[in-house]
Amino acid sequence: MSRRKPIRAAIYGACHANALLELLRGVPGLTGKIQFTPIPAVMNITPEEMEAFIASVPDLDVVLYQPISANYRGPQFASARIVEAAPSSTTLISFAYYHFEVYTPFITSALPGLPEPPTEYMDYLLGALIARGFSDETIVERLQHLKGLEPYVEGMVGAAFYEFGVREERVLDGDRPLDIRISDRVRALYQHKRLGHTANHPSVLPMRWIADDILARLEPLIGKTLGARWSLKADPLGDIQFFAAPFVREAFGMTFQDRPTVRTKTHGRQSLAAYVRSQRPFYEAIPREQFIQAVETMAQPTARPWYATLLATD
Repeated sequence: MSRRKPIRAAIYGACHANALLELLRGVPGLTGKIQFTPIPAVMNITPEEMEAFIASVPDLDVVLYQPISANYRGPQFASARIVEAAPSSTTLISFAYYHFEVYTPFITSALPGLPEPPTEYMDYLLGALIARGFSDETIVERLQHLKGLEPYVEGMVGAAFYEFGVREERVLDGDRPLDIRISDRVRALYQHKRLGHTANHPSVLPMRWIADDILARLEPLIGKTLGARWSLKADPLGDIQFFAAPFVREAFGMTFQDRPTVRTKTHGRQSLAAYVRSQRPFYEAIPREQFIQAVETMAQPTARPWYATLLATD
């Protein structure tokens, strides 16, 4: 009997796609069974690379992808093109972009007009405390023991799961319904397990949920039972991690412990005090009034009203 050829596969999406690729490559049961074609992440792929990828889709057995709208980089990079190009012989498996703004409710993308932050995410809480003239020691104390979050918790949780649900339920133009959903598992465990490093970067557990569901869908193609016998211990997106502050854990009733350390690409793992010191030059270089205005924009009632309480100077 001839040996079965490896499954030809590719993964398309944002940073989660490369993390998923790393996880799947670490599954012993997939060794020699599946061959992944490297695809640049959607934010980095060039038009020429995208065209080459779309042209290769009919020759692939499996395409894993995150739904990408035409509004992001234009129709050329939308996931609808994968659906259009895939023949019936190509298995498509889609998974949502993880966004859960609870563990680090103060880390978001930079607003227009602000410089690019050094850690990929704009730490508005830290930046505002620096802009208001607090010393490093006072900032460290406030970042651990701020008060005033409790009245907003219900709304913050509701907003986080609404966003999660939208990403899992929506069907983009030309795309198809999502295949893998994890919001119910996140809802059941977010108070007891650390499931996110920033608003957009999941810890290893949600990524393994996604990978497990993918393995179950690959079993008929591979002809063997696959399970979560993971060889990869580290978080696949572990190069940007912000701790969940003690006052955040207290407000949300979280039971896990989380040391006040930050891990970034530039500085590696830092204590909270070292993180504040390393970030201060960046935020001090932004004109104070410009940054305060950005924070006030973030604090609008229709956006994140809890900022106003937590950034009070008294």
